[in-house]
Amino acid sequence: MARKILISLNEAIKLVQKEKKDFIKKEKIKLEHSLGRISSKNITSPVSLPTYDSAGLDGYVLSSNKSKKIIKISKKVITPGKLHTNLNTKKNQKINFRNISLLASAGIKFLDVYKLLKIGVVSNGNELVPLNKIKNDFQIFDSNKLQILNFLKQYNVDVYDLGILRDDISKVESFYKNKINSFDIIVSSGGSSFSSGDLISSFLEKKSRIIFKYIRMQPGRPIIFSKYQSKYIFSL
Repeated sequence: MARKILISLNEAIKLVQKEKKDFIKKEKIKLEHSLGRISSKNITSPVSLPTYDSAGLDGYVLSSNKSKKIIKISKKVITPGKLHTNLNTKKNQKINFRNISLLASAGIKFLDVYKLLKIGVVSNGNELVPLNKIKNDFQIFDSNKLQILNFLKQYNVDVYDLGILRDDISKVESFYKNKINSFDIIVSSGGSSFSSGDLISSFLEKKSRIIFKYIRMQPGRPIIFSKYQSKYIFSL
């Protein structure tokens, strides 16, 4: 049932986090394509490094008492000359270029990582025009979507610009029906307020499961988070 009262930002975040099980998906990718991705499993070395009893240069030696024992690759700082046990492994770690070099030296070719969320962003309003078009006096440039797109690009997600959705209820319904299965989340800018003329809000109230609506914050109080079919929608 839709939440009709204004809720706090912290409560809204908790409601989103309750749905996170539907966002978490995994895949296996080649090591050379793993830069910036997040590992979904503990990564262990299939070999001892270095392969000899001693190293010719300064460095660290990881050895095993049993030849079949798996040596864990640690993300900790290891002090030379000290015995280290119970080393943390690399689950839920963002892979950087140093990690890739280390993993390659152990002969690791593939990594288990979390799949990138696929997020589509759309603007709503007859008054909006793209930056590459000439606007009339009653029109404004579509600036909010540009802000949202570049905000999301800071994170480990795939982001797509879905254009401008005009104020037509049949077009709103057609848009979501046709696009929802292609994305994990669709974020819309505009059309989520209290007015009957806000068509996205009206559509979501009728067709989706509203998880929350209206956050106690300014600006941006009318924010809808809902589930439509098996995917999620943020309406700003």
